[in-house]
Amino acid sequence: PGMFGEIDRKLGRSISPNIPGEHEAIMGALAEISTFRSEVTTRTGCARFKDKMRSLITMMETHLANEERVYPAAFKESMTQEEEQAMVGEIIKGLGLEGNKKILPPILYVLCMWKGEEKMLEFYNGSVPPPIRVLCDNCWINDFHAKQLSVLEALQDDADFEPSSPACALTCSIM
Repeated sequence: PGMFGEIDRKLGRSISPNIPGEHEAIMGALAEISTFRSEVTTRTGCARFKDKMRSLITMMETHLANEERVYPAAFKESMTQEEEQAMVGEIIKGLGLEGNKKILPPILYVLCMWKGEEKMLEFYNGSVPPPIRVLCDNCWINDFHAKQLSVLEALQDDADFEPSSPACALTCSIM
């Protein structure tokens, strides 16, 4: 439904009927992953966490490869660049603060890996509203590094890992 329903309508076909169900499965897996924070301190818990992460990564890689194949072509065929920018803005707005905190830093990180820093910054500065950028730059990036990126890097080794709590550079209580 929503914006993708509009794209389907413009194209006269469904661009990918499986993607909404995949989103639900991914969000469920992410919610499950977040319950492992205390378990990763034990060898057994860490092993279970690694198994769940491997499964999630496989699911995400398959899903993202599908999206990367389907969406750019559908967007190009069905909307102008201005319409696409407006859609991105609506997605960001629809995520709310908590959703943006969880999703935006990993998107920026992966976009930087895929397209380079210049293209990532072009997207970030052109599509993300300034108040969201302030929170991302000062709070969420630190949170992403401490709670996601450093954990994923640690999973590549068998060394013990002690998670840390990030600090918000704004010294605020927003996030």
